[in-house]
Amino acid sequence: MQYCLATALYQGKLSLTDFTAAAILRPEIRRHMLKISMNAYSAAEEKGIERLPHQVIVNLSNGRSLKTERLHATGSVAVPLTTVDRRSKFADCLGWAGLEAEGVHDAFLNFEDTASLKDVLNDFE
Repeated sequence: MQYCLATALYQGKLSLTDFTAAAILRPEIRRHMLKISMNAYSAAEEKGIERLPHQVIVNLSNGRSLKTERLHATGSVAVPLTTVDRRSKFADCLGWAGLEAEGVHDAFLNFEDTASLKDVLNDFE
């Protein structure tokens, strides 16, 4: 988790390319990982509660603290991805597989209008 948070804070987002052997060893990310700690709720705090929020607290060098919390992760049923985020995630997955993303997302969104999903896939060979 420290790696994911440090990477997201450093570059503003995560992608699949951030999980290669070379990427996880980047010194500009690793030096920030030591600044990140994690704490879990105690059994007493969790008792009788179905879901507790995840909290993030960023302590700045000037002494200020920034805090936020959320009950559900982005991309869950409760907090679905935006159309822009879904397209970006889809393109990232295709790029990771070495495939061109242009047009593919829309084709899959509209596959109900196609007689066969095979026809949609054949367009991208």
